[in-house]
Amino acid sequence: MKTPSLTIFANFRIDNEERYLRMRDSFLSFKDISAEKWVINVRGSYKERTLNFLNKHLEGKLCYYQLESKKGWFSDTRKMLKDINSDFVFFWIEDHINMVNIYKYDERLDEMKENQCDHLSYSWWHNNY
Repeated sequence: MKTPSLTIFANFRIDNEERYLRMRDSFLSFKDISAEKWVINVRGSYKERTLNFLNKHLEGKLCYYQLESKKGWFSDTRKMLKDINSDFVFFWIEDHINMVNIYKYDERLDEMKENQCDHLSYSWWHNNY
């Protein structure tokens, strides 16, 4: 079976030092995930600093945007979708920290492809579980 392809997707606002530091910690906790591409929109006063940091670490895998239209987050996100053509998309929440070995994701993606899954909840409480 061919290894499933993965894109990391994010559309977030980094507008102060605290958010920037949380984003960095989050990124560093899973930066070695087997993703071909990172499609990211950054808004806020720290967007240049954020994009410089990400570009330095992603070595050509970053497809970035600086969208902040009056139509809102959802409208801007729709413009980014044209750059996603992978089997799976990981929705990155910039202040969440990965707590497992990064290679576990490869196993989960293989299982998801084999079982034709289209969704994996990775965070927060769902249905009170």
